[in-house]
Amino acid sequence: MHPSHYILRVLSSAATAQATSLLPVHNITHADVRFENLAVRSNGQILTTTTSPNASLYLVDPLGILPTTLIHTVPNVSSAMGIAESKVEDVFYFASGTINITTPTRRFPDTYSITEIDVRGVSVLPNGTLTNEPRVKRVASLPHAWLPNGVAFASPDSDHLLMADSFAGLVWNINICNGEVGVALNDSTTKGSAPIGQNFTGINGLKVQDGIMYWTSTGASKMFKVPIDDVGRVRDGETPALVTDNLTCDDLVIDCKGNAYVAGPKDVLTRVYPNGEREIVAGTFNSTTSSLVGPSAARFGRLESDRWSLYVTTNGGIDQNVEGTQGIYRIDLGEAA
Repeated sequence: MHPSHYILRVLSSAATAQATSLLPVHNITHADVRFENLAVRSNGQILTTTTSPNASLYLVDPLGILPTTLIHTVPNVSSAMGIAESKVEDVFYFASGTINITTPTRRFPDTYSITEIDVRGVSVLPNGTLTNEPRVKRVASLPHAWLPNGVAFASPDSDHLLMADSFAGLVWNINICNGEVGVALNDSTTKGSAPIGQNFTGINGLKVQDGIMYWTSTGASKMFKVPIDDVGRVRDGETPALVTDNLTCDDLVIDCKGNAYVAGPKDVLTRVYPNGEREIVAGTFNSTTSSLVGPSAARFGRLESDRWSLYVTTNGGIDQNVEGTQGIYRIDLGEAA
């Protein structure tokens, strides 16, 4: 069988102990992989990346009717990270590379890259096969990167992809048309809070909404923002502003009101309001029995039926891997969110 037609083994939902959440958390799929990030296609299907056992992308049916199916694996690379849709519907770009989060001094320069995956016309059939193979090409090499992470386009119509580099502590600017790579932002706000150790990790999640770039710093436990132009440059006279601190944070998503929903390594999803106030909306803080163990990214649905729902990837926890908790979950916020 062709590798891209491999059907992901789905684990029993009984393997996960559920804890009380402020909002109910619904499982879409459990799997024996570490889910990292996700994007939602215009047809409602979820395209997700993994960091273990390899750098792969899967298609996930949010209704749980069709099998979760592997559609692509990057050869000889350990991790696929952030993913974002381009101005062309169903054409996505993702960051990947071989990483070692426990040993920041180790780098694998030849492996870091941005890849285009074109899933136009690609659907999963009930037997787990694909209607068409995705078209995949490497568009940029990142030999000076250290830990590629969250990605976002500078604007909905831009050819400039911004990428957080968690260990280098900066934002790369990649032109997906010609592969040129520059630096969009490199200052104290993109760094962690310590030169070594657990708080060394800097910028992690990165999103752009209405000309504002938002990012989280995992090591500093903070969230920042700054206005940028359509090619990803910080606007003249602008400097990054602190949105909130004391935040457990990985990737994030911004809603139409400017509220951020931040996936946190400490097993919770946090809503951060534009004024910096925040509240946990799902999960149990720092608990292996949380309904979200190791949430790593969140995205809104794109259909009328789920546009007020968040889909969340979980990796089973960073400090200890809780078996059976890795998966995709849905949290319904309601129109009043």
